Amino acid sequence: MMFRVEYKRIFWRKLEDFEDEEEAYECMEDQYYFDQKNGEPFVRYRVREIRRKRR
Repeated sequence: MMFRVEYKRIFWRKLEDFEDEEEAYECMEDQYYFDQKNGEPFVRYRVREIRRKRR
């Protein structure tokens, strides 16, 4: 499984994909912290479980 970090201002957009759920949540928390620090309080984040594309 893969985990995708997404952010939302108006629509949900991909930020980055991770193979580990912990790394995805760390990324989300870091982004949230930097947005708060830089005065962007209205950005939302989420981590979703996604399937890998088969080739």
